[in-house]
Amino acid sequence: DEARFHAIEGLESKSIEYVDFSKDGDLVAYVSYPEGHLWTKKLSTGSTNQLTFGSTIVSRPKISPDGSTIAYEGRPPAENKKVFIIDIAGGDSVLVSNAEAFSWAPSWSPDGTKLVFSENSDSSPKIYDMLLAATTDLDLAEPFYSAAWSPDGRKLAGKSRKRVVLYRFDTGAIEVLAEDTDRSLANWSDDSNRIYLLDQWNAHYVRWAYSLDIRNKRMTKITEFGRERTVWGTWEQWVGVRPDGTVMLLRDYSIHNIYELQWNPG
Repeated sequence: DEARFHAIEGLESKSIEYVDFSKDGDLVAYVSYPEGHLWTKKLSTGSTNQLTFGSTIVSRPKISPDGSTIAYEGRPPAENKKVFIIDIAGGDSVLVSNAEAFSWAPSWSPDGTKLVFSENSDSSPKIYDMLLAATTDLDLAEPFYSAAWSPDGRKLAGKSRKRVVLYRFDTGAIEVLAEDTDRSLANWSDDSNRIYLLDQWNAHYVRWAYSLDIRNKRMTKITEFGRERTVWGTWEQWVGVRPDGTVMLLRDYSIHNIYELQWNPG
């Protein structure tokens, strides 16, 4: 059966997308829809804070493990997406990716000292060192993109063409987890044993979220979300998956009718 979606506790009646929770679950980063601005909310106190302003559209915010910094994708008008970081209290955003490249999908190392992101689909993932304020290439024989750092710090999951791949830092080896799939990478499980995948929006009408066990490469359907009244947001029809497998999405529950206007031209 199709899953029953409900409002996220503490975020009821908010028009938002790209929701990310801090490690303790109390701080939430999200993007306002349709404005595309980055906000945070502390659930225990209800206090909110707007971090970005102006015409740059934000997507995929990621809170650092210590809760001090948010990495996000920013798309200034008529420019490529770029990866920025900003202090949780606000202030100026810092560009960490190449200003001329198309960069996306920031993901923190578990200790919060490094950030991996993708830069153009034909290049290896980039790693930004927070202490050195410097970016290096992850030197790979086979490039992949949309890299996500595992919670145990030992692995990166990503996409390479129509494959889901796994990179192990200890051996430098790349392992293929799934072949011939358009499913996108959403998140890791807390135990670093599973990754969550999502059907692409143009794949078929009924869409699913999946759990892929990296130990035996077994793919399991976990939630159907394709029949929801989904909305094309600031960048895409956003769907997110929390580490416990909870699926989140932006949907439209407004009332749609056809109206007639009568007027007298005289």
